[in-house]
Amino acid sequence: MLRRLLAFHGGRLAGYAAAGAVAALAMDSLAWLTQQTAALSPAWTLMHVAVMAWGLMMIVQARQPVWVEQAGRAAWRRVQPLVRAPGGLMVGGCFGR
Repeated sequence: MLRRLLAFHGGRLAGYAAAGAVAALAMDSLAWLTQQTAALSPAWTLMHVAVMAWGLMMIVQARQPVWVEQAGRAAWRRVQPLVRAPGGLMVGGCFGR
């Protein structure tokens, strides 16, 4: 039981680390591009405003948007069979649930 729990949480840690690294790389690349091209500065600002609005909307509604929930459920349907395989809890942890 402990081994399965450690595998699952190890997978979660790896998944969050990978997703964070990809997000940081994407934002860093976009920030660099915005600094190089003055025309993209309004797009950079608009993206920040959109993310802030999304966060405020989730605070007010106390839930995620329906489309995000549906996307998560669709991803879980694809990952769930892998969880039953040997070492599958690591995969399940990477993709969260």
